[in-house]
Amino acid sequence: MKVAVFSLGPVFPQHVHGGSQRTLISVVRHLADQGHDCDIYCTLRDDNAQSFELAPGARVRPSLRFKQTFPEPYYTAPYHLASIAETLRTAASDSDVFYIHDSELVFSQIYDDVPVVSGVQDFVYPTTLEGVFSFRGRQFIAISEYVKQCMSATLSRLSDKHSTSVQVVPNGFDLSVFRPVDSSRMASELGIRPDWVPILFPHRPDPRKGLFQAISVIAAAREHLPPQIFARLRLLVPRWMDSELVGEESGHEYQTLYREAEKYAIENDLGRLLHVHPWISADRMPEYFSLGRLTLCIGNFVEAFGNVSVESQLCGTPTIVSRVGAQRTVLPDELVAKVDYGDISGCAGLLAALLLDEKSFDTQRFREFVDATYSERATVAGYHEVFADSAAGRRTGTPLTHGGSGYGIPPWCALTAHGYYSDYLHAYAEDRELLSLLSATPDGNLSAKQGIAPDKLTRWEAEGLLMRQRPPGDHPSR
Repeated sequence: MKVAVFSLGPVFPQHVHGGSQRTLISVVRHLADQGHDCDIYCTLRDDNAQSFELAPGARVRPSLRFKQTFPEPYYTAPYHLASIAETLRTAASDSDVFYIHDSELVFSQIYDDVPVVSGVQDFVYPTTLEGVFSFRGRQFIAISEYVKQCMSATLSRLSDKHSTSVQVVPNGFDLSVFRPVDSSRMASELGIRPDWVPILFPHRPDPRKGLFQAISVIAAAREHLPPQIFARLRLLVPRWMDSELVGEESGHEYQTLYREAEKYAIENDLGRLLHVHPWISADRMPEYFSLGRLTLCIGNFVEAFGNVSVESQLCGTPTIVSRVGAQRTVLPDELVAKVDYGDISGCAGLLAALLLDEKSFDTQRFREFVDATYSERATVAGYHEVFADSAAGRRTGTPLTHGGSGYGIPPWCALTAHGYYSDYLHAYAEDRELLSLLSATPDGNLSAKQGIAPDKLTRWEAEGLLMRQRPPGDHPSR
């Protein structure tokens, strides 16, 4: 089987540009190991301009002249876009399967006569959403049940998508790689003093990832921790690998976020809290996770899976996650500490409890769960199966469900102790009437038959607070 892959994100010989790229690399290496021929076409960058072999039978061709960094990767000259479309059309037509990684291709006309699979690695970035809604193929892969449900709740409203299938292939993890290891060499290289209590924040410089919330939580933890422990807390923040590409004086958030965070820490009387250090290569992340005492994933970014929390805990370092996006459901409540978004006080209490009781997290139990539920071998096999079925003209998974005459809670919303939270509004809904109706309806099913004005239901749907669904007992005709 010959597989052509498009990836808007870069693929490097050594570094890994985020969790979705790690999955892509694992899948392509697996395909090559199985004797298939693979070519990855990705963005040309100043720091990644030469073709190379990822593995025997797997080549990476960084030749596509998109804008080198996010946001607005399509903001490039029109002749570059024409060249990109031409290159990918040729690659697709010469393959048995054309795979669009992260669904970030908007040139849908180039693959009309080719078996094509679109992998949905998130459901928030504009390029991914554009690619999903303009996709003209018939096979999606979603990286979590959460993403699949979000796709179904939106795309099912479009009649041309009703014959499209979605197969969930969750992200997977190699437990032989992500495990507790000796971190003394990395601690020395990063200047981590032995008496520090390192709190990890291994995220991109996106404000939605929760850096300012992390600082606020640590400030609030002053009330919960002995002074001699609180004084030794340090928040470790890796400087994003793309920060150098945008230039130190560019005004880009890849540069400014770190300065703003340092200023915010000083304003909270935490002048020595932040320890900004170089980006950590993928192969050394187990060392990095192993040196931490705790990892924070408490922002309002709509995570489609949430790799960091899994990788950290596989290495023995507990994590606190916000109940946002897939983080609500990917890991069961008994295996990871969860807080409602914005609950600074509650998170500070959790942080203190985890630091003061190192035995509260059971690493072995967690590793057994991940091995049974999210193994890398299952992930690469899942992609392989979908590609093979697509090449043979078979669809895999389930079709997108149709809407109905009733309304319910969409997958991007959740009733929590702090209110009705919307992932896409990044906030709690303030409509008291809706909150009252949902609180009084245990299953979350609403309809005009309950005496609710139809125009209100329509308005709440338009605001993303409800979605259309079949009322209970209303089954599709066969």
